[in-house]
Amino acid sequence: MPKKDLHTSNSLAENLRKQYPNNLKLEGGFNEQLDKAIEKPELTIKDVKKALKIKDADIAEMFDFKNVMAYRNSSAKARIEKGIIQLYIKICYPQI
Repeated sequence: MPKKDLHTSNSLAENLRKQYPNNLKLEGGFNEQLDKAIEKPELTIKDVKKALKIKDADIAEMFDFKNVMAYRNSSAKARIEKGIIQLYIKICYPQI
């Protein structure tokens, strides 16, 4: 239950609704607004592999695939690449 405003009989939420009828609720939520404010680097796996100087064969070896073709044809390839990108962003851009 919202707290009562000390100066009026209306609640704080009611006063905010009157003062800011269109802006009280963030459209899409707080995280969406934060994403708009923060410039995130749009990286692809190609960019990450180039920066780290690794190839598909190196990734296949890291994740214990039989060979590079097994990695390339794997159903897990997209998840692995997404994870590599996210890990790269966490390490290289810790403020994001």
